[in-house]
Amino acid sequence: LIEALADESARVREQAAWALGRLDARQAVPVLSRAVSDADARVREQASWALGKIEDRGALPALIAAMKDGSDNVREQAAWALGRLEDASAVDALVAGLSDADANVREQSAWALGRIESRASTRALANALEDANANVRQQAAWALGRIEDSSATESLIGAVSDDNANVREQAAWALGKIGDERAVDALAGALDDANANVREQAAWALGRLT
Repeated sequence: LIEALADESARVREQAAWALGRLDARQAVPVLSRAVSDADARVREQASWALGKIEDRGALPALIAAMKDGSDNVREQAAWALGRLEDASAVDALVAGLSDADANVREQSAWALGRIESRASTRALANALEDANANVRQQAAWALGRIEDSSATESLIGAVSDDNANVREQAAWALGKIGDERAVDALAGALDDANANVREQAAWALGRLT
């Protein structure tokens, strides 16, 4: 399979990368890292997935570089893989990913930052609560809850009034995780939200704060 990553057919190389990921083939990490620079975008995407599946930090340089790939799918997969590796050296690349032109890359970058739990990403994630895409805003709220940095409290209080119910629910959860009493009034107001999931999460969060 490792030799197949050098096959003349891109489809063979892609399938070999997938198989190596499925097998958690740690010995293939150097070759898969090189495959992240393959001429074919599908191969690069699959190699990034495989490296995330294997979870070997030796792949970090290749995956960080892949955050600047010309393919949206490759950048998205690289962000996912970096989240799996949970290494703080990827924070800068993932923070940059929060400003990517592609919403899926921004969403996956927020998820990865939540996995890494570095307070160095708090401000960028708080800004992402204003993203035009609701999935990105929801994922940013989740990440901030994972990081538990009270400096995000005011931004999350604003997100409790988001137009999207999923964002409001996730913001309420994050405020409960952070435990800052400044959120009490906003969470109390969320008990009257039109969405039952938001009301439930607000009640849980208030129980954590009081």
